[in-house]
Amino acid sequence: MPKVELNLEDDELKELLLGDRDKAMQSIMAKILDEILKSEATEQISIMVIFQRNCSNAISVVNRLLI
Repeated sequence: MPKVELNLEDDELKELLLGDRDKAMQSIMAKILDEILKSEATEQISIMVIFQRNCSNAISVVNRLLI
């Protein structure tokens, strides 16, 4: 499972603690979801690259066996 790191700006933390908590939570949740989606996309791309490499290797082996 991918790990996600989230950094909050000073103004976001102040808003969360002292200001409009709903607005601050919306902003923070949007950042969290965005980071999760980025992480998932990166993981999926890595998996596809490995899969493609393995398929290419398998095709090469089959071709050598057929020759």
